[in-house]
This record gives sequence, structure tokens and C-alpha cells, in this order.
Amino acid sequence: MYRLSGLDRVVNNLNKAINEIENKTLQGLIKASIIIRRSMDKQFPKIPVDTGNLRSSYYCVSYKSEVVQGRAPRFKRVNLTTDNKIRLEKEHAQAVANALADAKRYKYPVVILGFSAWYAWIVHERVGVTFHRPQSGPKFFQMAIKNNQQKILETIKKEAKI
Repeated sequence: MYRLSGLDRVVNNLNKAINEIENKTLQGLIKASIIIRRSMDKQFPKIPVDTGNLRSSYYCVSYKSEVVQGRAPRFKRVNLTTDNKIRLEKEHAQAVANALADAKRYKYPVVILGFSAWYAWIVHERVGVTFHRPQSGPKFFQMAIKNNQQKILETIKKEAKI
């Protein structure tokens, strides 16, 4: 009769390695989200800024129920009323909560990033408009991902290595 010993140790070590890969992959995704965010602030086309509320509405959450960015945005009053500020704050909290709920549905590393301002998609898609901020323009989110695609992939790959 043969007896197999040490299998429990092998399984435990394998599970540890899998957890390590997942944590490192998540770190790579978070670093990739930072690359995208910085690109929208520093590379053409930049996030258009009038009051700064669109820029402040950016958020990033992970599948581990973490708010990576956008925990406490600083919205400003517009037109001397607090209505717009209160609306942005409420909608931001709801957008972040919805993104966290969506991210939690995944069993593998995921980050969800976006803007909570109700008008974000309108500004993003406004081709042919001149914005106040120099070098800002439409498609700022999409272009930040596209322009940094290789850097994003390299960052995730580098972090996921054991």
C-alpha cells in the first residue's frame, strides 16, 4: 500500500501563490488606473476644467470593496447656490456605491473607474468645442487609455510576476 504525504502542504502553498498573484494583479490594475488618471491631467487631451467639479468627480474602486480614488471629492458651488454641489456630492456617493457593488460581483481582480458628474459623458463626447483649459478636449478618458495602452499592459504584467 502506498501513502501520499504532504499533499495538504502542496495545496496550501498553491493557494498562497494564487492569492499572491491576485494581490499583485490588483496592485497592477490600481497602478494602471493611476497612469490613466495622470494622463488625463498632463497629456493632450486633458480633462476640461471650468469649475473643477468634473475633474473632482473621478473615482476608482476595486473588487475588494476599496475606494482607491475619489473617496472625498471637493465639489464647488456654482452660480452662488449649493444645489449643484449637493447634487454632485449625492450622485458621487451613489456612483461609487454602485461601482463597489458591481466590482464585488467579480471573483478575480477588477477595478472600475469613471466620473460621477452627471454631465461627464456630454463633456467627453463634445467634439468641436473649445474648452477653457489649454490642451483640454473631448475623448480625454478614452484617449488616456489608448495613448497609454502599452504602458498599462506592461505595468500589470510587471506587477503580476511572482
